[in-house]
Amino acid sequence: MNFYPSKDNPIDVKVISQGIDTLVTSHIALDEIAYNKKFLPLLRKLEDLKEKAQCIDSSNQKIRYVKDNILGMGQFKIYAQGMGMYKYYLENEDLSIFVANTKFGGNDFSTPQIKIEMRAHYLFALSHKKAYELVLRLVNKMIGQTRNLCNRMDLYTDIQGIRYTHFDNLRFQTNYKETDFKETIHSKFKKVTGFAWGNGDFMFRIYDKTKEIQLRKNKSYIMTKWQFNDYDMEKKLPVFRHEAQYRRALLSKFMPKDLEDEVLYFFQNTPKLWNNAINKIRWTDLTNDEVIRISENNLKSDSIKKIFQRARDNPNRLDFWNILTNWDNKYATQIFKYNHIKEPQSQTAKKFLKAYIGATYKARGNNPNELISIIDEVTQELRDILGISLHDYGELKVVSNFIENSKMLLKDGLQPDFDNTKTAFSLYSKLTQKLKNIDTPIQKELNRASNFFEQLKVV
Repeated sequence: MNFYPSKDNPIDVKVISQGIDTLVTSHIALDEIAYNKKFLPLLRKLEDLKEKAQCIDSSNQKIRYVKDNILGMGQFKIYAQGMGMYKYYLENEDLSIFVANTKFGGNDFSTPQIKIEMRAHYLFALSHKKAYELVLRLVNKMIGQTRNLCNRMDLYTDIQGIRYTHFDNLRFQTNYKETDFKETIHSKFKKVTGFAWGNGDFMFRIYDKTKEIQLRKNKSYIMTKWQFNDYDMEKKLPVFRHEAQYRRALLSKFMPKDLEDEVLYFFQNTPKLWNNAINKIRWTDLTNDEVIRISENNLKSDSIKKIFQRARDNPNRLDFWNILTNWDNKYATQIFKYNHIKEPQSQTAKKFLKAYIGATYKARGNNPNELISIIDEVTQELRDILGISLHDYGELKVVSNFIENSKMLLKDGLQPDFDNTKTAFSLYSKLTQKLKNIDTPIQKELNRASNFFEQLKVV
């Protein structure tokens, strides 16, 4: 039987991604003037919206919400029910925000006015530092200056070229008592999909990330970073994620007192936090015979320790845990703004096509010929009113959409993706030549595109 990681193919074992997968923060108001000026009006607004959501008659709480552009912060869903100590719950694709009507200057046991959970794709797309910077900007708009607490932080390292089996649980050692640090093995069809240790304030998990992506296609964006870091698709080696979860009770033991921003402190000390986690658990490259000897339960604890130590001292064994120990911030840099990578464009096109067909049948009746008729009508209207074809109109919208997304990126201090810019400019150049004699509102869109590309110094 073969075991992986293996000393036979050490070149296949490599780190292809690291970062923060989950980040939950809390924010306590420090400026009473800003609290009264910004936060109290926000509470009144949220109360009005929550009452509207409560008018929705349904037992399904997930659909009892209203949408609103809260104080110019973008569209959020405001739900009819709060969450625990937080009276108001609102969310969008990137964030979950919990708001409490806590008075200013409460004691240490008071609920923070704001709690925010950042989604994994949001942290992935922007990098944790930029994502948090934008969250602080949002919080300041809501309540002014704050003391910022770290409620939860999950760190991960993705490794390609390893494959665990049931016997690997005997290759792991922990420095926890079994009562405090329970081990769980996850498997499906006799294949190990992961391990988990700990509970509550600290957990360490190992699981097959490639399997998760196969089952949950909305996670496929993760492969973008893997490919940047030499992910080998040809060998079809699995990628296992190694993840450490820290909750506030344990995090508080690692930081000085009276920090104004705990989150930034942990950003600066991420390598130490990661090393602390993997020092609690260690995998050693034992041979099959050594595993069998340990599994027979006839050895004393000192004898087992010696087996592990000899294996770690043997230069011919794979020192996999040493590879895992290293935390390199180059693997945690930003990729793209989430809007560009959250799903393939073909999937988006399919959604709109389904919506179009559904709307047509609803409005015009169950007649397939109506679809053709509507397309013909739209084509004729574009030709008569704007003087362009349906295909030209579609390409123009691609350019316009690129400009809108790029403005959002620039506003957040990010640069548009080079390939997207190149594609959009190519379409713009072609349309400029093709439509140069058409004096319609189309020229305004082309002029707007021209100004924007000049701003990007593409022209």
